[in-house]
Amino acid sequence: MFQWPVTKICSLLGKACTIAIATAIFVLGCHTALAKGGQVVKSGQLANRDPFGVATGAPASAAYAKWMPLMKKAGVKWARLGVSWRGIEPKRGTWNFKTLDSMIKVSAANGMYLNGLFLYNAPWINANTHTFPMHHLRAWSKYVSKLVTHTKGKVDYYEVWNEPEAFATGGTAAQYGRLVRVSYDAAKKANPHVQIGLSVHCVDVVYMQEAIQAGAANHFDFICVHPYEVLGMVQHGWEGDYMSIVPTIRKMLAVYDPARVNVPIWITEEGEQIGAYGATVTSQTRDIVKGYVMGIAEGFARIEWYQAMDGASTGMGLLTRKGSSRPAYTALQTTTRYIGPIPDYQGWVLLNHHDYGFIFKGPQGNVLFTWATPGNIDWVKFTGSVRIIDPATGMRGNLAAGIPLCLTNAPMVVVGVSAKLVAEAQHDKSQPFPWGGNYSHAARVSIRMGSPNQDRGLHQLTPNSTSAAVHIYGTTARLCNNVSGHVQQNFEVDPNFISFRPHHVNITVTARLNKSNTPAGFVVGYESTTGLKNNSPGGWWTIPGNRRWYTHTFKLSDAEFVGVWAYNFDINSDRPNKGGYYIKKIVVTK
Repeated sequence: MFQWPVTKICSLLGKACTIAIATAIFVLGCHTALAKGGQVVKSGQLANRDPFGVATGAPASAAYAKWMPLMKKAGVKWARLGVSWRGIEPKRGTWNFKTLDSMIKVSAANGMYLNGLFLYNAPWINANTHTFPMHHLRAWSKYVSKLVTHTKGKVDYYEVWNEPEAFATGGTAAQYGRLVRVSYDAAKKANPHVQIGLSVHCVDVVYMQEAIQAGAANHFDFICVHPYEVLGMVQHGWEGDYMSIVPTIRKMLAVYDPARVNVPIWITEEGEQIGAYGATVTSQTRDIVKGYVMGIAEGFARIEWYQAMDGASTGMGLLTRKGSSRPAYTALQTTTRYIGPIPDYQGWVLLNHHDYGFIFKGPQGNVLFTWATPGNIDWVKFTGSVRIIDPATGMRGNLAAGIPLCLTNAPMVVVGVSAKLVAEAQHDKSQPFPWGGNYSHAARVSIRMGSPNQDRGLHQLTPNSTSAAVHIYGTTARLCNNVSGHVQQNFEVDPNFISFRPHHVNITVTARLNKSNTPAGFVVGYESTTGLKNNSPGGWWTIPGNRRWYTHTFKLSDAEFVGVWAYNFDINSDRPNKGGYYIKKIVVTK
């Protein structure tokens, strides 16, 4: 029997949702026809607008013959596989392409395409193959040339290294920039059509900028990011932060490498590990849909979920190590089916002025992906009859005109939405994506602490994990540094208010000591033009007492908010014995 996943919730809320469920007619059907594959394709033959891909680590890469056919069934066309330098040239002058050739053969048989990496050190150079910087540039260039020549017409996309900030030992952005330049020159000499990618950890725009300034400028064809942390905040309602990644990178390119301002931007890794950082089977299933839908909407050319099958990190795969599928696999399969291999994004809408919706012109008509904000249940009506699909199960049903659909934070797919709704989405497409409002022209943003916080363009990351909401001294506030030993609260400024470009910023905090009146205070750490700074100019502020609310302004002359770790600044007491205070309000002024 067909049931919506929210049936039990809706039955508690009223008749309308029950009527909607009763009206739904379960429609049996087959998967849409899969694209035929099997031939090796040259660069340019594949429509580069096909965004659906997966990535793997080393253990799962070895099982590619097992998971590739299942990825094909899910509608995935791209796979990121890394055969490192140590595998290609295990001894100086000894070249081994057997594993890579096998991968290419299996991917071609499944109608999939590979993008690769120039990856790590050779063991005969350094036993610690992850060591960076790379000082043996002549040997590196020969390796790049041999690899590109061997895979010409078969693998024509390569990114340089993998997360150089993370998978390195002491290397700088400047050294990475020089490596990108050397790699680009060697690769283009071997194959002028090969495409070379600049790669960073998370969405480290400042590192990217510094690498470009140090030599990578005009020496890359696409950019690769790994926004694990930013995607992880979507389950807390931070869609606006996720939707700002591509615009922020393009702002940086416009300043530091305008010739490359329109290069494709890829996600070559993002995902969630079940059981880590609060991720569950449910959140993974929801967020894979949101990640692909919003990623395509904001302009990512390709998105590769990490990973296809469980490897060293159990719980990250769309498939378990035994090859059985998780609900996230079904959710991806549903998403590819209704968006199609060449997405035609129409725009975004806010249903009921606050529920997120993204519309595509797909193979089966105009299709809406929609969900409510976290912790809320909402209702939406459509002027005509539509089809409803649950991505987590692939189950489908019909919904008559005027019958309300019950929305939760779990995405739903609606096929056949009206031309009027499509026109609204097309109008909104060029507008700043809202995050509780449009702050693109605001002079200041603020947050009033409480339960819940009252956000006005300023957001606290997981507030209940690092502070406790209270009502004290006649007002709402948050008691900080008393939850699980936390000494830090993190905040994100709306990206439409400030992102990337350096700004003079004032952060004004209203606070008072707790009842014990024990001396306490904090510093402000923030994203600057040179990366994360742990201490703001002026240093530590000692809160005078608890007789009244006190205000203090931290003045930042070099703020460059890019959201590398999904937040822009923190209030940090450095050590637990300096905590124990209330914060009532924070205002950020530019």
